Formats: sequence, structure tokens, C-alpha cells
Amino acid sequence: MANGQPEMAVRRPIPKQTVFAVDYPGYVANTDNAIQSIGGSKKLARDVNREDRPLVELRYRYKDPVSHSIKGQVVPTENLLIKVTRRIKKPKSGAPGDEPQVKTTTKVIAVIDKTARFRKLSDFQYIVPKDDPLSRISTALRDIDIDCIKELGSGDV
Repeated sequence: MANGQPEMAVRRPIPKQTVFAVDYPGYVANTDNAIQSIGGSKKLARDVNREDRPLVELRYRYKDPVSHSIKGQVVPTENLLIKVTRRIKKPKSGAPGDEPQVKTTTKVIAVIDKTARFRKLSDFQYIVPKDDPLSRISTALRDIDIDCIKELGSGDV
């Protein structure tokens, strides 16, 4: 405060680049698996940019053909994607009174214009064993495994 007047904030330009975000309903340990559980990056971009009814499907067990999906809605938002960088410079001398210098910088990267949100409850699911005939035939149909389909069609199902 100078002369009793509050200091004005520094004006920063807002970039014209827009991105979309996903409110992922869970802990993300592996980003690639999280993107695969939503259908992959191409399907996600296609679903988000649909004009009629943008819906996103999340499958926690995306390799399981009988798993149920959680439906998410794409909603318009006006948020900012901000990059925060924190640098810590440790003192060279080992004196006990020397404190590390911390420098924090922020930068607006883009505007988030759409966000995929998963607000609906998921239902309980029964996990079908892999050796069950229903699981085997659905996997064979998904992979178009003709030999397995012929084998299963001979009386297992």
C-alpha cells in the first residue's frame, strides 16, 4: 500500500487458446490408463465436440466388454488453466540460519471452455469370470475370433 491506497494488480493478457477439461472421478495414478478408460484421446475429442448431445462414457474396466459405463456430461465453463512454478534455491553455506529462497511464478496457459463431469451414480456390477461362456463369446465377438466363435457355437452356450 502506497500512501494508504491499495496497489493495483498487474494486468495480464488472457490467451486465445481454448482447451477442455475432465473432472475424473477417481485418483489418477497413470494418465494413459485414465485416458483409455474414457475411450482414448480421439474418441474423447469427438465426444466433447459433438453438437447434438455431448456425452462421455467412463469405463473403469475398459478391457472388459460387459462392464457398465458411467455417463458424463459436457458442460460449458469459463475457467483458466494456470501453470504454477515453484523454485527453491537452497543456500550454499550450511549455516543454520540460512533459509532457502522460494520463488513462485504463475502463468495463464489457456481458457477451459468445456468440462466433462461425471455427477451421476454408477451402478453395482457383477464381474463375469473369464472362463464363463458369456464372457468368452463376447470377447470372441469383440476380437472377431472366428475359431473361438465356431468352438463356442458347437454347444457350450
